[in-house]
Amino acid sequence: MLFFLQLRTNVTDACERHDPCQHGGICISTDSGPICECRNVEYEGTYCERGRYCCRPKRGSEL
Repeated sequence: MLFFLQLRTNVTDACERHDPCQHGGICISTDSGPICECRNVEYEGTYCERGRYCCRPKRGSEL
């Protein structure tokens, strides 16, 4: 019995053409375009463009 599993229909690597990820984010190519994995960097946002801790108040400094 032969099984065929097709994971992606788009064979073009979206990350190879244009890597939108910033600050060391990892680009993952999907059928709908590139997405950025920001888990292992200190940034967040669609393209790892925003510092995780830059704008949040420190504990005890809230008004």
